[in-house]
Amino acid sequence: MEAAVDLRTLLAGYEQAYQRWMAGPRVEMDKEQAFFTIFEALNWAAAIDHRLGTTLGTGEQWASSYAEGAYVLGFRYARNVVHHEWADALHADLGGGLVLLSPLPARFFEWRWRGELQSTKQRGRAEYEAHLADQPVRFTLEALESLYAKVLDDL
Repeated sequence: MEAAVDLRTLLAGYEQAYQRWMAGPRVEMDKEQAFFTIFEALNWAAAIDHRLGTTLGTGEQWASSYAEGAYVLGFRYARNVVHHEWADALHADLGGGLVLLSPLPARFFEWRWRGELQSTKQRGRAEYEAHLADQPVRFTLEALESLYAKVLDDL
């Protein structure tokens, strides 16, 4: 049975959300709008992760043959811990922001993964702590974008 939406369409949705995030403003007053695009990109990524496991016939193991696979395992851990509630896994880091020298100074911010997620779950925890914890979410989005391009080429 053919999937209702093919993998390329899912990847295009992820790419569009990722590009909106990259093009978006990084000033304090727009952190909510930036969260919307991160939330969207992360949910596209979760759908792609599931679809790749089905398409490749390897379930959750599909990522293990790629260098960026550890990001998928850490990402999956965060998703499973918070079960669609990305707001519990992310925080806006305003303290380390840069102040621009302009008539109206604007403080930059980063959406970052929390340093620790409260959970008894173990699968993926080490990868989360090594690759995502306390890091900007954009690093994860960049790694996933690179990984998805490789997987698509391999298909």
